[in-house]
Amino acid sequence: MSQVDRDRVAAARLWAAHRFPYLAAAVFASPVLLRPGIGTVAVDDRWRLYVDPAVVAEWSAEQLGSLFVHHTGHLLRDHADRARVLGVVDEDTAAWVQAADAEINDDLVDIGRRLPVRPVMPRDLGCENGRMAEEYFEPAKARRKDCDGPRCGS
Repeated sequence: MSQVDRDRVAAARLWAAHRFPYLAAAVFASPVLLRPGIGTVAVDDRWRLYVDPAVVAEWSAEQLGSLFVHHTGHLLRDHADRARVLGVVDEDTAAWVQAADAEINDDLVDIGRRLPVRPVMPRDLGCENGRMAEEYFEPAKARRKDCDGPRCGS
């Protein structure tokens, strides 16, 4: 990772920790690994944070920090283990991710955070805000079956 990339990631983490001090330990707990070509930020169930250097270069500290907070939400809410318990199979992984995203995003939007891309919201799944990913999962699966546009992959 270049020094510029490290500085931009550090600025985003500091932004997130300053705005969400109760999440600071979790935001800093994930090692940051560069993954050119993924086009986004992602986490895995081992708390590793993957970032595309192009994203780091393009997005502001607030945008990148908002994504770090979003992905910290996946980790703290234990979405990976909850998917296993629910029995999510490979073909339904994308629907589970949308359901988990909706669970997080309604909270972030409610407190005024602006993500750099349009987030999946419960209303996109035909659901109310404030529910759990497990409640959004079946509507997300149905949406993916019926949808053939670019928003289906979000």
